[in-house]
Amino acid sequence: IASNSGDVSTTGTFTPMGAVSGAVELATGTTLTRADIGKRFVNATAVNANAIVLPVVESGDRIHFTRRNNTHAFVIDPSGSQLIRPGGVGKYLSLDTDGASVTLEYMSANSWVIVAQSGTVSHEP
Repeated sequence: IASNSGDVSTTGTFTPMGAVSGAVELATGTTLTRADIGKRFVNATAVNANAIVLPVVESGDRIHFTRRNNTHAFVIDPSGSQLIRPGGVGKYLSLDTDGASVTLEYMSANSWVIVAQSGTVSHEP
């Protein structure tokens, strides 16, 4: 049986299990802006349900969300007349389970589409 002793050193950034590297923690009721495009958002320390309003952006822009708090809802709300396909105009998208994530891409004509998804998500009826 081999054994090891001594100090261990590493370089780089350590990301604990369950964390999303480079993610931005969202506050309840956040309205995102164009400056938020390309970021990764989580709700790991939420103390209430998160309702996030998507920004008005340009075609091809992407944004990513991951639910990391199984106690509180995580809802993504399109802005004004926008929609998150296949949902309806102004209808929210819910990340329903801990670890659920989506990457949304803005298309033309006020619509977002899900280009990547894991876990359970649902659209407002």
